[in-house]
Amino acid sequence: MRFEEQLLNIKNKAYLYTKFLIGIEALSYEKRLIPLYLDTNHTFERKYDNTFANAIYSYEDENLHIYHLEVLQHGMYSDDYTASIDKIESALNNEETNLENEFNEAKVNLNDYKLNNRDKTILFNFEFLGTMNDAFTIDDWGYYIYLELLKDNSENFWSFLLIQSEELKEEKRFDLAFLLIFSALENYLNLNIELLQNNYYKELNLEGMNLKLKYSFLLKDKLEVSTGDKEKHPCKDLIMKKFSELYKFRNSVAHGKERNITEQDCEECFDTFIFTYITINYKPKNNQELLNYIKKY
Repeated sequence: MRFEEQLLNIKNKAYLYTKFLIGIEALSYEKRLIPLYLDTNHTFERKYDNTFANAIYSYEDENLHIYHLEVLQHGMYSDDYTASIDKIESALNNEETNLENEFNEAKVNLNDYKLNNRDKTILFNFEFLGTMNDAFTIDDWGYYIYLELLKDNSENFWSFLLIQSEELKEEKRFDLAFLLIFSALENYLNLNIELLQNNYYKELNLEGMNLKLKYSFLLKDKLEVSTGDKEKHPCKDLIMKKFSELYKFRNSVAHGKERNITEQDCEECFDTFIFTYITINYKPKNNQELLNYIKKY
């Protein structure tokens, strides 16, 4: 099976880019139990009608950037509808909750939620099957939602750019996503060239090379490619071929000459970043070994 077909099979079986970001610890999981105030539109005139309820959770931490979230449970604590601080802290520490979204004859269903990292809010929309008295019960005893967050944990500019690019792809803003991925690749290369310059090649002006020469020099050094072998290596050759195509395309996009950017273009660029990362860090002997490392994510 050809390399491209094997890579496509890997991507079809898993969310490769998210798994890669988790694997390099640019993304990490965290569980949170948060209190919510459910705002229903009950009135005294229609206090027995089923209705909808909205709730907003605001996170003020400027450093918190949520990539994805999943609602695990929501409701009130079921022990006589009491919810003490001790129980909340215990639930967080033990990663266990005992929340009930059904009480008396009422029920609260989660319809949807919307994440907004710019405003630092999560908007929840519930279906409230109950009376105004049931809404008062929730006000008295508290309503909670238990979340698992996949959040930005990146310590490097390049990994943050990759996270942002995946979110732009979700918004179908493929032109910006592509440019961010390429910028992440360029930043990653320059950081590694800087390390080589400072630690091993102080007599050379590596940082003064153009990007393509930097790339080639870095790969040859990491893969220990010998000039006696005519500087050939299957992984290096694969990556440099991909990069040459991407570099021309990136210049067209940056100068507004190419406007028909697709999700496939973004994936080609992210694939090349993954090839480069694995090659620099694990030194695969051939393209099959490169694929085996990718499968591990």
